[in-house]
Amino acid sequence: METIQHLAKNPRPAGYKKLKGRTAYRIRKGDYRIIYDIYDKVVVVEAIVMGHRREIYE
Repeated sequence: METIQHLAKNPRPAGYKKLKGRTAYRIRKGDYRIIYDIYDKVVVVEAIVMGHRREIYE
């Protein structure tokens, strides 16, 4: 949860990546991934999916 809260202040932290074929980004937190969208003009970060790295991209 703390990692997601930090995205509100800095949606592009060190280690974030743009996903290929999607408008989303991802960051890693241990074995977990958080996939999210960034809307700069309205200052919204939307967490799309959170889960273990084995299951997150299915």
